[in-house]
Amino acid sequence: IKSYSRFRLTTNRQSPLEIPPDPHSLLTPTQQSHATNQLLAFLQTHDSILVITGAGLSTESGIPDYRGSNGSYQKGHQPMVHDQFMGSESSRQRYWGRSLVGWRAFSGKEPNRGHLALMELERMGCIGVEYPGSSVVPPSTTNTTTSSRDVTPSMQRLSIITQNVDGLHDKAQTTNVIDLHGRTDTLICTTCGHRSCRNAFHDQLETLNEEWLSGVRKE
Repeated sequence: IKSYSRFRLTTNRQSPLEIPPDPHSLLTPTQQSHATNQLLAFLQTHDSILVITGAGLSTESGIPDYRGSNGSYQKGHQPMVHDQFMGSESSRQRYWGRSLVGWRAFSGKEPNRGHLALMELERMGCIGVEYPGSSVVPPSTTNTTTSSRDVTPSMQRLSIITQNVDGLHDKAQTTNVIDLHGRTDTLICTTCGHRSCRNAFHDQLETLNEEWLSGVRKE
């Protein structure tokens, strides 16, 4: 497979952990109802709530959590680590080859009720914290002492820190999100640092590898 091998994903991999049980086996319906009421009471009595989300939030969207009961790790799939990707042309070809087959389905997933609920909680002001930041002061046409590099203190808003790389919080139109491990829809050139859209990159790969891809899909 032909590829622009200098590109890599803007994600970080973590060491494998023990596979968790099926979440449906953890709580009875009565326990789930009790936990829901506890969460509601917590939201009603606390301010400055920061939400941290992980793979379990996206399973309802059809994205199996990697180390979950139906995840890829349990099936014996091992992630390609950074050194493998950067150190071997054949490894990069294998990575992008597998990605060509599965990316479109993955990127087409939509937010589920959990993502939309968090978006609504943010809109209502039920979640989110403020922290001090800074912003650039635009150059003034009248004040000659102010430069384009001057900054002024300002408060920033943050609602969610997510470990997920699927971008579904963004699709749900949640505003204040930090993607802790990066996003799979954005690529970065390891030579110059240029960022690009992964969908556009896959368009190029599909054009370059049309015959190969057609054969793989027939199989």
